[in-house]
Amino acid sequence: MSYHGVQTVLDPVLGLSPLDGGMIRPDDMWYVGVIVAIGTTLVGTLAKHSFRRAALSKTSDRACVMNTLGCCFLLLEPPGDATALSFASMAIVTSCSGMALVWNLLLAPCTLGETLTRVRLYAACTVLIGTIGVGSFGPHEHIDRTASEYLLLFSTQRALIYFGCLSVWLVFAARLACTKCGRLFGAAFAGTLLGNNIMTKVVVSLVECATQADSREGCNGENPFNTWELYVFFGLAALISLSGAISLVLTLQSSEALDAITIFQGSLITFGALASFCVLNEHQSLSADRASGYVFSLCVIVSGLAVLALHEAGVLTLPDQTVESECYDQMVLRSRNSLDRCLGERNNDGSAPASAPDEATKLVDDRKELAP
Repeated sequence: MSYHGVQTVLDPVLGLSPLDGGMIRPDDMWYVGVIVAIGTTLVGTLAKHSFRRAALSKTSDRACVMNTLGCCFLLLEPPGDATALSFASMAIVTSCSGMALVWNLLLAPCTLGETLTRVRLYAACTVLIGTIGVGSFGPHEHIDRTASEYLLLFSTQRALIYFGCLSVWLVFAARLACTKCGRLFGAAFAGTLLGNNIMTKVVVSLVECATQADSREGCNGENPFNTWELYVFFGLAALISLSGAISLVLTLQSSEALDAITIFQGSLITFGALASFCVLNEHQSLSADRASGYVFSLCVIVSGLAVLALHEAGVLTLPDQTVESECYDQMVLRSRNSLDRCLGERNNDGSAPASAPDEATKLVDDRKELAP
């Protein structure tokens, strides 16, 4: 690439030019990416609940079944994300992952028997409101780039500073995740990794350029299938996705889904938006008003995450109580019992199997043993 070509890519990232060498095109089908992304969040939520259910299972056989089911759901996520990214920008697709909070609030009491409290509800709703703002104010355009142009973006001063700060945060989150009080930081660690998986966006963009180069003016470089960059990006994307998934599964072994998934999704959305802004430079088409709304929405997400994490860690004490509704409680109870019967953890009459007594039965037996 000539010096002029290098400057064409570098200048805007450093704030020197309104263009960055890529071909900007409107996302006429961005709503398709939104629909696919929302469906993918449901699949992802079911995967996370399956892993949490496995951790709660009373027998190894049922735990194995739930872990297998969780892996099957998990394998459906990458194709869904890739499809969504082919229709919409990374900022939009990442913001749609906030729908996982809705699925989690609706399903966790039914599938896992977790208690929905006011602090959890308000925190999740705060993150969801911020997510809607990120999606509304975020960029709705695609930028086609070649592999060389992506490498130049990753080597800019702003991107390097971002990667340095990101590394410090990941080390900090990983260390806290190993402590008892900071176990929810494991979810933040996983969300940070997956939110920064910009390699998936790069791979999708390069594959599109390889298959549709004739119809895309921005894909005027060498065929990506003939370059080493595509395969390196693909390997990094797979490694980041696997590491994030493993970290989240480990966190769900000791943390409730209503806490862990909220922290995970909020971190994913926040760092995905930051990566889109600092590295991919997808914000260049935003007006000053939209950019302000975009930043404010990110601040709303971070505030909701901070309140929930500090409250669950006992650092911040807030008045809290269980969300109660007779109709909702009855629905949750029926759903929970039906799922327990399907998994063989409860008999048709609602009692626990003899081989797997429930917590209430254990408590009664313990009291009988302690009685004089």
